[in-house]
Amino acid sequence: MIVSVNSESSVEVPDYLHCSKEFPVLITDLKGIIRYINRGYSILYGYSPEEVLGHSAEEQVMNFDFDKMHYTVNQCLNQIGIPQKVLLRKPCKYGKGVHFTEWEFTAIPDTTCKVAAIFCLGKIVTPLYTGESDQIKEEFLTVIDQLSSEAWAFYDCQLKLRLANRKAVQIVKEEFGREPLPGDDAMLYTGGDHAGLMRDAYSRALKGETIQYELTSPNGRSYILTIKPVYSKKSALLGVVHYMVDITQVVQNKKQLNTLSTRYKTLLDQLSGLVLIIEQDGQISFVSENVQSLSGFSKEQVIGKNFLQFVHQDDWELSQTFFKEVFSSQKPNTLAIRTLNSDQTYNWTLVKVGIFEEDGQSRLLVLLINIEETKQKEALIEDFHETFRRIAFLQSHVVRAPLARLLGLTQALENCMIDNRDELEKFIQYIKEAAFELDGVIHQIVKMTTHKD
Repeated sequence: MIVSVNSESSVEVPDYLHCSKEFPVLITDLKGIIRYINRGYSILYGYSPEEVLGHSAEEQVMNFDFDKMHYTVNQCLNQIGIPQKVLLRKPCKYGKGVHFTEWEFTAIPDTTCKVAAIFCLGKIVTPLYTGESDQIKEEFLTVIDQLSSEAWAFYDCQLKLRLANRKAVQIVKEEFGREPLPGDDAMLYTGGDHAGLMRDAYSRALKGETIQYELTSPNGRSYILTIKPVYSKKSALLGVVHYMVDITQVVQNKKQLNTLSTRYKTLLDQLSGLVLIIEQDGQISFVSENVQSLSGFSKEQVIGKNFLQFVHQDDWELSQTFFKEVFSSQKPNTLAIRTLNSDQTYNWTLVKVGIFEEDGQSRLLVLLINIEETKQKEALIEDFHETFRRIAFLQSHVVRAPLARLLGLTQALENCMIDNRDELEKFIQYIKEAAFELDGVIHQIVKMTTHKD
């Protein structure tokens, strides 16, 4: 049969292909307009010539396969007369399913050796991609059961999609805006930045390796991706499993923990005290970095030791009772004790304790603040207070006795109660004694205040 492609060119279709009911045949001009379909095309796909002729060939192919089709046509034009194979999907006429067809595209020259048309000979292979292979299904599901995966897909040895679970379909829709279909090439679901990496991973998996990567998708989600070969019971390679776990939340939590850790470290660095974590048995499980600058001990000398090893022996019982009460009440508290330095001296230390739970265990978060200088000042102030109390006692009791006698004697003189010289001399002697006694008390007070200065 002679088919006119345009006003200048025509091609011949053999009668056996024109009448074939098994092989669809389609001829387009160089603009992709369909100029001919055979009987097999109408029977197999359900389209009459009137519905197809004069229309673009793209209307007969799924959108996702446009690029593959155009690429194959270009290959034909570069290698005239040499068939180029391609697998294309065609929507069923009434939208119920997909036809999978392996096509051979051949560029047909006219009498002047210029390409006049593209001759397309097809073979429907839908059952290979939509039918279920018990062997593949059994082996594949065995691997899936072992992996306990969230999202998986199986590609055959040509890296064509054969099976995918619901989670995998969901991820493809979210990341690529399309629904994966059997027969899709594995590289369709690869972001541009990862294309080379994934191509290498699939190649290595087909050679028997198991590959694992951590990837970030264009949508910003993070995945652990595992690609591993799948074998039959007879050790024949069936294809590869593409297994993905969404770890976005884990990555976000890790970033948050890193942020919190940085903030926590900054806070610790700014604290003037020493931070410890103490277990219920008294063992120190954590100490801040400033331990050496504050106590002289290294972290290795502190971690794993019992806290009481760094407490003055006279404060052991007080410390043990204090920590037991904190664990029992589950409430924060404060204590002042003496703690050891690496040079075997002791400092007065304010112990501020809070309690928290981690891994089901209660632990103490302890802040140690050196209050040695404060204690010394408190002792000095207490000493002053004691001195002032003694001065007050002297002023209110000891000073009053000689002063009262002086006042009495001077009042007697003032009232002319002295009758003779002997009595006057006695009065003078009494006044001297009271004055000397008062002077002694005043000197004692002056000495006490001068000593404190």
